[in-house]
Amino acid sequence: MPESPLNLNLSLNDFQEYKDKGFMVVDTRSPSEFSNSLIPGAVNVPYTSRFYEIAEALLFKDRGLILVAHQGQPEVEALKSAGFTNVAGYLEGGMQAWLEAGQSLDMVISIEPGEFALDFKHDDQLTVYDLRPALAFQQEHLTESLNRTPEDLLTELQDLHTNKTYYLICSDGQLSMGMTGLLKDRGYHNFYHVEGGFEATREEEKIELTRPAKAHNKNQ
Repeated sequence: MPESPLNLNLSLNDFQEYKDKGFMVVDTRSPSEFSNSLIPGAVNVPYTSRFYEIAEALLFKDRGLILVAHQGQPEVEALKSAGFTNVAGYLEGGMQAWLEAGQSLDMVISIEPGEFALDFKHDDQLTVYDLRPALAFQQEHLTESLNRTPEDLLTELQDLHTNKTYYLICSDGQLSMGMTGLLKDRGYHNFYHVEGGFEATREEEKIELTRPAKAHNKNQ
């Protein structure tokens, strides 16, 4: 283990040691980069305008964190300013260093809006969890989808079927991608991510929407 967590630029060996000690891997790359190749157990918190919001929703302030990032230092400072004080550092060389070392990889199954729309229309056993705020969900949502916060969904995991596929959707695909990674970290690999979130999916002709004044609307 490195002598001091003040050394924020972590070698591959130091990074692996922190990971083995239970530090959570936070990947700040874009959702598309994350879905194609990720470090097993990593959670995606993209370094965008929603960074603080997603970090607060998915990360735990009592757990140590290590980062995979394009930059590193800005993301560490942002997390610390948000109250995540136990950040050991970031992987030197980013994801490329992990790939070049031939380390193990995982991936998230992402479903394009068009493909999801077909599944949604024809599979009456399909379960969709919508992670958007309750107010946005009440104004408009996919018919038969279930509104849950990330915290609520984590408490319900023990009641879910391990042999069934579940779909996660949020406003733009960022929170749902991070949540999919968090669930994989918990050992649940049967959650699919819907690309582009509700904003992209609602544009599909086959998608059926529910609104307060008129249930079961077809999207215009």
